[in-house]
Amino acid sequence: MIHFQSVKNTSIVQNKKTLHRKQESKNKPAFKHSSEEKKANYIKDAAFLIGIGAILVYGIKNKNYLKNQGKLLVKNIKNFFRHNPKKNKTFPPEVYNLGNERELLTKKLENYFKTLQNGEEINPKELDKILTNIVGENNVQEKTFIPNFIKGVTAGRKKTYRLRNGRVITLETHTSRKGVVTRVYDSKYRGSFIEKIDRSYLHPDGIFRENSYFSSDAHMFSGQYGLNWINKVA
Repeated sequence: MIHFQSVKNTSIVQNKKTLHRKQESKNKPAFKHSSEEKKANYIKDAAFLIGIGAILVYGIKNKNYLKNQGKLLVKNIKNFFRHNPKKNKTFPPEVYNLGNERELLTKKLENYFKTLQNGEEINPKELDKILTNIVGENNVQEKTFIPNFIKGVTAGRKKTYRLRNGRVITLETHTSRKGVVTRVYDSKYRGSFIEKIDRSYLHPDGIFRENSYFSSDAHMFSGQYGLNWINKVA
C-alpha cells in the first residue's frame, strides 16, 4: 500500500508540473521580429532584387558582356573538372634583368599616368597592355567576375598577372554607384591570398600604397574606357 501510494502521489505531482508548463507555454507570447529587423530584411531583399534587375538590364543593353561572361564561366568550369597541363611560365628578359618586378611595374605605370591630361580617366586597356608586357602572356589569366548587387556592382572584368617572384597582381574594373572604377592590387603572394586590408593598391601617381583598401584614390574612375574594357570592345 505504501509503495502504491507513493507512485500515485508522484504521478499526480508530475501531472501538475506538466499542466503548469503547458499553461506557461500557452500564455507565453510567441517571439516576433522587431520592426527594425523586419525593415532591415526588407531593405536587403529590395537591394538584391534591384541588383538582379540592374544586371539583367545591363546584360540586355550589352549583349557582348553576357556572351563573354558566359563563355568564361563555361571555360572555368571545364578547367575545374579536367586536368590541363600548366602553361610554361616564361618571363620577358627585362623582368629578369631588373630583379625587382615591383620597381619595374611602378616605373612603367608612372610613365603611363604622366601621359594623361588633367582629369583624364584611366583606361584599363592600357594598364592591361603594360602588365602583360611585363609578365608575359603566359602569366596572364582572365578571371570570372562576381557582381555584388548590394554595393551596386552589376558588371565587371578581372585579370591576373603573375610576377616572377610569385606575387600576383590583379586588374579589376567594375561598375559602381559613383561610376565605373578601376583597381589594381596585389592579390596573392607565393600561393597565399592577401587579405583586402593588407593589399597594396595602385594610386593615380603610379605608386602602390600599403593598406589602402578604403582609399578613394585607389578607386580610379574609367568611364567609357572602363565599359569598353568590360565588354571587350576594341
